Amino acid sequence: MGYLLGGIVGVEGEVLFQPAYTVSSSGTPTTLEPLIGSASLVINAVHASRVMVYVLGGYSLLDFGTRAPYRFTDNAATAARRSPVPY
Repeated sequence: MGYLLGGIVGVEGEVLFQPAYTVSSSGTPTTLEPLIGSASLVINAVHASRVMVYVLGGYSLLDFGTRAPYRFTDNAATAARRSPVPY
């Protein structure tokens, strides 16, 4: 979900809850409860009637579960730029 705060700054957020599932590794079943989330700040550098150039930067999280061997979290910085060709 994204929200534009005025004409220049926007924020975006996303959360994905996946259902818990069981994995059998080395004979012992383990339940995974993955969680994926991200948040971004968007800066609209140019906002004309038919052209919009923006820069995006944010943070992403991927949490695999609460029990070993899947008890770890990936954290990442995200970035993007977009400058479409006018039509």
